[in-house]
Amino acid sequence: MTVYSSFILFAFIIVIYLIIAEIFTILFRFTGLDREKASFQVISLLTGCGFTTGESELVTSSRQRRRLAKITMMFGYVFNITFVSAFVNIFLSFKQREITNFFYEVALPIGIFVIIILAIRIPQGIAYTDKALEKIIGHFVKDKNFNPLTVIDTLGGKTLASIRLQKMPADLIGKKMSENGLRNVHSIIVLLVESDDGTPNDVHADTILKENDRITVLGDYNVICNVFKAKELFVEAES
Repeated sequence: MTVYSSFILFAFIIVIYLIIAEIFTILFRFTGLDREKASFQVISLLTGCGFTTGESELVTSSRQRRRLAKITMMFGYVFNITFVSAFVNIFLSFKQREITNFFYEVALPIGIFVIIILAIRIPQGIAYTDKALEKIIGHFVKDKNFNPLTVIDTLGGKTLASIRLQKMPADLIGKKMSENGLRNVHSIIVLLVESDDGTPNDVHADTILKENDRITVLGDYNVICNVFKAKELFVEAES
């Protein structure tokens, strides 16, 4: 096999891994996990490297994520020992001309797909896919009386989370930050407020939260959920 053929084989396998990782990343994001953490955990699960961080607690904190993690690990194991080995054997049997045809007929379209994946990873693409995912999830969620919550991180026992205010809690309607009790009563710190169009707004004493705002908050997880009538999508509570 020539150097050219070896490069094509290597590049093709990397591309397949990227596609599979992106698919599982999206599935984990459906459970409310942040994109960056979902992507890191998926690569760790697929490759079986066993890289463990405090973020792994976000995966093990719910039944759905644990089940999805099991599927991801099993898929990665089967993919490594069957698909890759079988594909390499098939590829080795190709003649140079067949390899060239394979590149144009199969690898090139997949390469285009990878370019699309990379495009949606830029800030504008991430914002667009976030809104698209929320709309898709909205079709499957019957209860519209809660606000979708995404766990970004856990810091010193506190939860850093992003919430989409699709339904404003009655206690917060029309109230300024200085009078809504979020910080003084509930010990919830609002770090960022983004308008529906994605425009970030400074948080000050006169800030009033509005419907369809996306807010980033820090506080106790259960308190955040209760105050903002929020919950992670499709994440089943522990019994």
